[in-house]
Amino acid sequence: MTGRMVRSVAGMVLLWGALHGQPAIAQSGPTPVVTQSAPAPAPGPLTPETLWDIRRVGSPALSPDGQWAVVPLTRFDRETDTSFTALHIVPTDPDRAARQLTSGSFNDANPVWSPDGRRVAFTSRRTGDTTSQIYVIDADGGEARRLTQVPTGADSPQWFPDSSEVAFISSIWTDLETWEQQGERLKQRAESRMTARVWESAPISFWDRYLDDRQPHLFAVNTTSVAVRPITRGSGVAVEFRSPSASDYAISPDGAEIALVVETDTTGRAPDTDIFVVPATGGTARNVTPDSPGNDGNPQFSPDGRYLAWTANAIATAPDRNRIHLLDRALAATQTAPPRVLVPDWDWSVSEFVWTPASDGFLLVAEDRPTRRVFRLGLDQPMPQRLTGAGDFGGVAVGAN
Repeated sequence: MTGRMVRSVAGMVLLWGALHGQPAIAQSGPTPVVTQSAPAPAPGPLTPETLWDIRRVGSPALSPDGQWAVVPLTRFDRETDTSFTALHIVPTDPDRAARQLTSGSFNDANPVWSPDGRRVAFTSRRTGDTTSQIYVIDADGGEARRLTQVPTGADSPQWFPDSSEVAFISSIWTDLETWEQQGERLKQRAESRMTARVWESAPISFWDRYLDDRQPHLFAVNTTSVAVRPITRGSGVAVEFRSPSASDYAISPDGAEIALVVETDTTGRAPDTDIFVVPATGGTARNVTPDSPGNDGNPQFSPDGRYLAWTANAIATAPDRNRIHLLDRALAATQTAPPRVLVPDWDWSVSEFVWTPASDGFLLVAEDRPTRRVFRLGLDQPMPQRLTGAGDFGGVAVGAN
């Protein structure tokens, strides 16, 4: 597996995909310029030992200036049957050297750059941690510093625009008030000899795991005082509970609001997620997609703060392709303009998208028999423009430049 770096007319874009044996590509405008990749290893038999020796590359996080990416790199120890994931800093300029950022026998994941470009937040379970916590490290290197000590765990970090706080998700019992009470209940359940569970309503499971009676909620931790404050607790909603992740919420460019994905089905039999907006300081949440029949997800504010975009399908009870929906926030506040669907007749399904720095469109990924392609779509463009050819692409990020 190799990486491809693509510079498009929209800005610096980093694409990480399964491009077996393909060279790296630096693309300027519509015509790609192929640069020489590292020499391929000598051919030989593909053995189980070879597969274990291959290091696995995770999705990259691009720095705000587009010059660096933080990449998780996982290695395996066959003797101890364990794996370790460290973060590496990789330049988008091939003439500059990459370097390792974190070290130790830990699993560091979910890296995100601070908006000022000085620090990287990530999740890890290190010495003394019973659950995953939020850590922060200077981009220039040094020792990682733990920000949270939340007994229920902290995951899916995102920075606030002023780089002073990091938002995260933690699944909590809403009938308990303090973190100490949360930790005590976790301890009681872990030590209990009773492992049976009782459900009085659906749903009871998601794929290969059972659901418990906790709710995923948003919190924020101050990077100086490490004080943790609630965001969605008390708002009337929680982050969707099946597989909560960083793609389920977004912070507005001014740091005033947060958009999040919320499950609105009360029967447990007809999943239906909507997009809600809640003040970043906490308060009542409001539904901005109440009339959407299908599932809404992946909310993203435009860099200039004018728009809120998300993906949604139009059929509630059957698989359907994802389309990008766009809401003008100023007009929505006056209730003069409903959300509009971009290129509704396009027969490709959008699996991910990011805004361009100028807030005039998107870089999006769509599936095609069965690989993924990258497209550019302007806000008033009749059809998306394909940017990539052969290969499978994902994890698109766009630098501010």
